[in-house]
Amino acid sequence: MTECEKIESRIRQVLLLEKAKTAHRINTELSLNLENLLANYFKLSGPPILNVEAQKNDQFKILIEAHATRIYK
Repeated sequence: MTECEKIESRIRQVLLLEKAKTAHRINTELSLNLENLLANYFKLSGPPILNVEAQKNDQFKILIEAHATRIYK
C-alpha cells in the first residue's frame, strides 16, 4: 500500500467515525420526535428504541422498535 493509499484509508476511517458520532448525537432528539409522532396514532407502552448506524458504503442503517397497546382512530 502506497503512502497516498494509507492517507486516503485513514481519512475514510476518520470520516466514518465522525458520521457515527453525529448519528449518536441526533439519536436522542429523533427518539423524542418519534415518540411524539407515534403517540398521535398509538398508545405506546414505552418510548421507541431508535438505532442509527453508519455503514461503510456512506449510508446509514436506521432501526426503529416501538410497542403499543392500542391504535387510535
